[in-house]
Amino acid sequence: MKILFFTKYNELGPSSRYRVYQYIDSFEKAGIQVDVMPFFGSRYFTNNLGAKIVYTLYCYLRRKLSLLNVFNYDIIYVEYELFPYFPALFEKLFKLLKVKYIVDYDDAIFHHYNTSKNGFIRLMLSNKIDSVIKNASYVISGSPYLTQYISELNTNCVEIPTSVSSTIYHQLFEKKVNNVFTIGWIGSKTTSVNVLSLLPVFEKLSSKFEFQLNLIGFDEQLSSKLQHLNVHFIKWDAKTEIDQIKRFDVGIMPLENTAFNQGKCGFKLVQYMGCSLPTISSPLEANLKINRNKKNLHATSNQEWMDAFEKVYENQSYYREVGLANYNDFLKYYTIESNYERYIEVFKKLKSN
Repeated sequence: MKILFFTKYNELGPSSRYRVYQYIDSFEKAGIQVDVMPFFGSRYFTNNLGAKIVYTLYCYLRRKLSLLNVFNYDIIYVEYELFPYFPALFEKLFKLLKVKYIVDYDDAIFHHYNTSKNGFIRLMLSNKIDSVIKNASYVISGSPYLTQYISELNTNCVEIPTSVSSTIYHQLFEKKVNNVFTIGWIGSKTTSVNVLSLLPVFEKLSSKFEFQLNLIGFDEQLSSKLQHLNVHFIKWDAKTEIDQIKRFDVGIMPLENTAFNQGKCGFKLVQYMGCSLPTISSPLEANLKINRNKKNLHATSNQEWMDAFEKVYENQSYYREVGLANYNDFLKYYTIESNYERYIEVFKKLKSN
């Protein structure tokens, strides 16, 4: 079986790395010939706006030329869409030419179009992703919200959560007890604003007990807003992120309840669970589902976040046990080893049809 993966990014893009690249070895061991053609390469991640625009135009041309290869494969695997901010013409053409394609979503990117502040984008592209989904041979979703949305458009849908390798995340049999209670978060520039929503909570909490706030990947431009707290800003590094997460006592995932955030897959929680940590998160649908043992905490209002932090702080021994229970759920539901065969089943089903 030969599969061509049209990813959005190369391995530098987290969505492509976790949804495709990390599975390649498992797919190849299963006898599948895999080729990957990302839309954006490494040069996309530059701060030079002019260079990024020129490179993006090149990426559109390169993707268009790469479509000539699709007839050499049994299945085409598309991450999100073939061309960002361009009508779904080529996905419709795939359908007409009977090219079997799978499309994968780990974010509610349809809201980038149908709720865009740009009226022209809403007019031209609000139904674009619906068309991509309808014309797909199969759709893979990363969260309950996405599954529900997709299933109304295409019944050939399966939910596979974003996962990681169990060989990279290994259980903490003897977790070192921190001298100071450590609240931790991992994210990116675009999600850093969610941490700022808890600023009043952290300020009030600091008068109740001593704690340290460890933020991995936080936007440097926003760091001044938190400088008066006991906060450590840690640059994200793939080689050290797991060791840094292990230093937390509790992992947090605050999210505003927006339509786009409803599509989130709760991957931060998976990372925390892989490091045997208890979690506190906003009660969005994916986060509730990931809390399979019902022992982790959820919070919406500032008071609920306050209560949750105090509860974990005052019951640290119990919540270390919750962290160990989380690790068992992580192994069962959120690893490459537990999920790669679900992809294989989809591939085989599609090839035999």
